[in-house]
Amino acid sequence: MKKNSLTIAELLNQGANYLRDHDCDTSRLDAELLMSHLLNKSREELFLQVDQSTSEEITSQYQKILAKRGEAVPVAYLLG
Repeated sequence: MKKNSLTIAELLNQGANYLRDHDCDTSRLDAELLMSHLLNKSREELFLQVDQSTSEEITSQYQKILAKRGEAVPVAYLLG
């Protein structure tokens, strides 16, 4: 059975919560910047498309980049 994909909003909420749990003071902003980078969209575009489903590949990449941010790797390094 195929697993339902998560929406951008769901991933952003999960990401912000994860980063907050890892003592990131800018958890929501960082979650948005990382998602914007992965989807190659502006933050404004994310807000307009929060109900859009994401692929399993994007979900996996997002979780990996969040884990690095959770280890205190600076956002600027992660965004290249």
